[in-house]
Amino acid sequence: MKKTCNKCKVEKPLTEFASRANRKSGYDAQCKPCYNERKRRERRENPEVYRATRLAWVKANPDKVSEADRRWYYNNLEQKLAYRKQWALDNPEKRLWSTAKSRAGVRGIEFSIDIADVVIPTLCPVLGIPLKKNIGKCHSDDSPSLDRVNNARGYVKGNVRVISYRANRLKGDATAEELRKLIDYMECGGVSTAAAA
Repeated sequence: MKKTCNKCKVEKPLTEFASRANRKSGYDAQCKPCYNERKRRERRENPEVYRATRLAWVKANPDKVSEADRRWYYNNLEQKLAYRKQWALDNPEKRLWSTAKSRAGVRGIEFSIDIADVVIPTLCPVLGIPLKKNIGKCHSDDSPSLDRVNNARGYVKGNVRVISYRANRLKGDATAEELRKLIDYMECGGVSTAAAA
């Protein structure tokens, strides 16, 4: 059997229409592509209304939400991963901010910075190497990384800088005194200066 879409006016098989119990024919008046385009347009034009409608549905159907979300996630996994990767490339400051916020929550560290506090310089202020925002790899040596200057403090204003991933990895959670001892050790050819003192 076939049905004509009232939007594009094309006759299509019934599989191209969503089933609707409240319709006399049992199917939506618009084909799936036309219906989806209309919904996308409505979401773009009225995002607040869409969010309110979605929130009301979520509250009314908590048992359906997790299953519907899980089904959508697995059915659209490649699309979701591609979107996340592109978003990270387009928004490096937001990405650094959001991952730091997540880490702070897991570790119980204070977090009070804004996205405006995350400024990615051209060069790493520690090693002087160029920082590359859009290379598509995560955690290469020249990737930007959000550093807490004083590791005893959280992600608070005045205590964060963007440096290279390599510099941040080298620094780790070491103190300045520990790093000085490490430099002395390296410069002495692997002979411990602490044991001699």
